[in-house]
Amino acid sequence: MAATAAELAAYAAIGPIFQSGIIRAAGRDQDRASAVYVTCYQIGIASGSACGAALLGLSLTWLPLTTLAGTLIAFLGITRSRHVY
Repeated sequence: MAATAAELAAYAAIGPIFQSGIIRAAGRDQDRASAVYVTCYQIGIASGSACGAALLGLSLTWLPLTTLAGTLIAFLGITRSRHVY
């Protein structure tokens, strides 16, 4: 039970941590960077939901593969922009 609570707390912290990194990297355009971040975050939620629904409609066998691909893309994006975090 405690491990689940810690995992949920870590997931809850992702958004604010990413947003503070974006704001720090933005310099003088902090308001614009924050707005773009929030917009992209919402687009990501919507497109992820749509893709997940489409994959579940096809077959469950594609779900792990696409999850792995998305995780690798996110990992590459984060490691290539290390100056932010």
